[in-house]
Amino acid sequence: MHRCQAILLSADGWRIPQIGELLHVDDTTVHRWLDRFEADSLQGLVIEWGNGRPPAWDEAYESLLVETVRHDPRWFGLEQSI
Repeated sequence: MHRCQAILLSADGWRIPQIGELLHVDDTTVHRWLDRFEADSLQGLVIEWGNGRPPAWDEAYESLLVETVRHDPRWFGLEQSI
């Protein structure tokens, strides 16, 4: 949404610092959006998600975690608080 707004505001003559301030993004972000729009039209504004961060644990840790949450907290000597 912000990407499209930036394009429209730029077309209306708004300067990049004004657009960045209005949309609460850095000027370099606005530049990147405008450059991508100029290079690839609307397709340049499509959000391309990466594969994401790799898991921070292995199978052994996951098994331990699952086993841990299956127990009542009192089993570990923890009191439930409301």
